[in-house]
Amino acid sequence: MFSSLADICNVCADLEYVEDFERCQRKLSTNVGNFNRRQLIRKTWGTDFSINVKWKTVFLLGKNSNDKEMEHVNKESEIYGDMVQADYHEHFWNMSYKVAMGFEWSVKYCTFNYLLKADDDVFVNTLGLMDFLSKYTTPRKKLYTGNIMTESEVMRDGRYAVTPEEYNETTYKPYCSGGGYVLSRDVVEKFLLHFDVLKPLKIDDAYIGLLADRAGVEVTHNEDFRMFENECEYKETTLVQHPATGKCAIKLYHNMIGLFGQVE
Repeated sequence: MFSSLADICNVCADLEYVEDFERCQRKLSTNVGNFNRRQLIRKTWGTDFSINVKWKTVFLLGKNSNDKEMEHVNKESEIYGDMVQADYHEHFWNMSYKVAMGFEWSVKYCTFNYLLKADDDVFVNTLGLMDFLSKYTTPRKKLYTGNIMTESEVMRDGRYAVTPEEYNETTYKPYCSGGGYVLSRDVVEKFLLHFDVLKPLKIDDAYIGLLADRAGVEVTHNEDFRMFENECEYKETTLVQHPATGKCAIKLYHNMIGLFGQVE
């Protein structure tokens, strides 16, 4: 399903011997041409600059037909070693496969307690997220949490159209908005058991909800996963905010680390 652009099988090595805190993997869906987004994330919330590394970020991407962009992405991977590439071309309908690739790669190569799946157009409050994961009230197992969507209508027309042959119900099972959600390792492993049994949907968020339903995993809502924000406003309680790119992401990051910098 996947092939590393470079030898990044040891990207999780710094997490292998950590015992004093929760280990967290971040899997970010991205497109080949989104170099600027990836670079901003690397320079801000996506990198743990501490000596005792608590999290690792890996970018998930496919391929495209632009030879220049593909050459650039190969060089990018050689430099940073934090990208995993799918064996298929980028397409909105392939997102479920991309998520499955990220889950499979994480379980195969990494030791982690939790996995954050997110997109490359979000801001993650890494300090707040790690604090949340370290609390005794946060389940170590059977955790699937984010901004929950319930009774979402199945669209039969337009970009998000799904045919009755693909899914014959009128509403989807509860699921978390795909901008960002957290899974405990045991849930990731359970979902992998069903990937080859439950045919992927074009809507990857909803597909994860189907996997949760099939695996008997309850979806829990967390209001601090803010998925539909119109304003670039920092709130200390926020764990993941969408959308947030460019100057907005930088502003939120500066507020998180206490600089309170203003980006003009």
